[in-house]
Amino acid sequence: MNDVLREFFKEEIKANEEQAMNRGWKKGMEKGIEKGREEGRIETLYTDCNMSVSDIAKKVSKSEDYVKEIIKKISAACL
Repeated sequence: MNDVLREFFKEEIKANEEQAMNRGWKKGMEKGIEKGREEGRIETLYTDCNMSVSDIAKKVSKSEDYVKEIIKKISAACL
């Protein structure tokens, strides 16, 4: 019985699976874009505004360790 139903709704199941994949892909892209913006803000505050790590952490509401990690990544990219 399950095989009969599965075959009958095959196209609908496939469409739903594709929609779910697209939603997941879109959500992942949005998170990546947001993370990039956040890292860009930290970079700007550090390099252009000469703010300290603790001031940046307060400004972007993140931990000092997180800010240090981003700055370290930025510094490594410049080598």
